[in-house]
Amino acid sequence: EDVGRIGLAIAPSWPSRVYAQITGGQTVSLNGLGLWRTDDGGANWQPVALPAGARADKLAVLGGNWLWATGTPGAIVASNDAGQTWSTQFTTQGVPLLDVSLGDLSSGIAVGVDGFTYRTTDGGASWTLIGGGAPVASGLAWDVVRRGALAWASLTNGAILRSTDDGANWQEIPAGLPQTAYRSIDFADDLSGFAVGRRSG
Repeated sequence: EDVGRIGLAIAPSWPSRVYAQITGGQTVSLNGLGLWRTDDGGANWQPVALPAGARADKLAVLGGNWLWATGTPGAIVASNDAGQTWSTQFTTQGVPLLDVSLGDLSSGIAVGVDGFTYRTTDGGASWTLIGGGAPVASGLAWDVVRRGALAWASLTNGAILRSTDDGANWQEIPAGLPQTAYRSIDFADDLSGFAVGRRSG
């Protein structure tokens, strides 16, 4: 069976707890391929139920129990008990959200179509629109990662964007990378990171 792709999210303070995001390249919930969790390094797995419309492939994990995901239409959903229960923290006014990233339990950003960016400084209790109109308007953000005031986003048109003001403004990085859709991006520190894309041809 073609399961599309598998993404892994490891709880920073709980290395043996891993979330596996199995998707077919579309919005799915547990009724599709969905989200799974192991608490023993992969020896055993259990399904994690997602709210209807939440994206299994776009997940932020902190402290093992705290989870955030984007959903439709333009919602941010959160769980503080490892996915047993979920609540909707925020819903945009018609702007589909594509990814969410939190650097700690207080502050984070969420990105939507056309470069719209939302920020929270209170753990998701409120989200504020801080930016719109990314410099590469033809690309949608596949993935976003945040470290302090720095943030990076990978786009479907092959561009990598960088923000130095917590998502308020974005600049394209002239990285000279192959032209492809980069579906995942991450940084180990302020200078070292990677982007993963799909090989064409």
